[in-house]
Amino acid sequence: MYRSISECCVPPCLKTSIIVPVAERERTSCLNDYRPVALVSVVVKSFKKLILSYLKPITDPLWDPLQFAYTGNHSVDDNINLRLHHILMHLDQLSSYIRALFVDYSSAFNTTLPDGLHSKLLQLHIPSPICCVLSPKLFSLYTNECLSSHSSIKLVKFADDTKVLGLIRDDDDMANRDTLSQLKAWPPPF
Repeated sequence: MYRSISECCVPPCLKTSIIVPVAERERTSCLNDYRPVALVSVVVKSFKKLILSYLKPITDPLWDPLQFAYTGNHSVDDNINLRLHHILMHLDQLSSYIRALFVDYSSAFNTTLPDGLHSKLLQLHIPSPICCVLSPKLFSLYTNECLSSHSSIKLVKFADDTKVLGLIRDDDDMANRDTLSQLKAWPPPF
C-alpha cells in the first residue's frame, strides 16, 4: 500500500470488484429496481479507512454544518429533524409558507469529476499521493461549496441528497428563485 500511495497508483488487482444487484423494492419488475453494490477486497477497504482517518482532521473544520452524511454523531434522523424544525419555526410566523425541493444527484458518486476533486484536495494542502482514493465522503466534500447565500434558504444535505427549503414571507420569493438558478449551474466548472 505504501508503494501505491507514493506512486499515486492503485494496482489493477485492487481495482477489481464484484458487482451485486441489490433490490431496492420488495417487488422488482425492471433493472431500475436494483441498485448495484460493489464488493471490494478487505485490503482496499482498510486502505480507504486509513486514508479517511488522515483526511478527517483536515476536512472536518471545513465541513458544511448542514451536511449530515459521513460525519460523527449525525444521522438521517438529525437531517429530518432539522428540516422539520426550520419548517415549523417558519410557519409559526404570519404570512409565511414553504417551498421545498428535493434533489437527488443521479449516479452522484460515479459522475464526480476526478480532476475537480483532485484540485480541491490540493487546495486543502492534502498531499498529492493521498488524493488517489475516492469515496462518498469525498463526494460530500466536492459538493461542500453548494451553499445558500440567503438566510431564508436552507440547503440540508445527506450525501448526494439535497433538500432546499425556501422560507418565504409576504410572497417574497426572490431568494428562492436565485438559489434555484445557482443549483442549476451545479457543479461549478474546475
